[in-house]
Amino acid sequence: MELPNELWDIIKTFLFAKKFAAIETVKKHAALPYMFAMHDLKGVENNMNYIRIKNPWILDLLYVKQIENIIRETENCLRY
Repeated sequence: MELPNELWDIIKTFLFAKKFAAIETVKKHAALPYMFAMHDLKGVENNMNYIRIKNPWILDLLYVKQIENIIRETENCLRY
């Protein structure tokens, strides 16, 4: 049985919308120290602490390793 495209789009939006929002939020928070020259707030540990305190809902959607990888990838793009 194949689902109609409209129904499948609704299912994907429901399942993945919060996950995509979580990824974008992690990327934003990883980039902020580079934008504002806040050198003492860079790094995975500082970003993870901030996410645990201010955005704990992200930890419900993503694994810690996923969050750390997103932070590392974002910081690597911004260093150069």
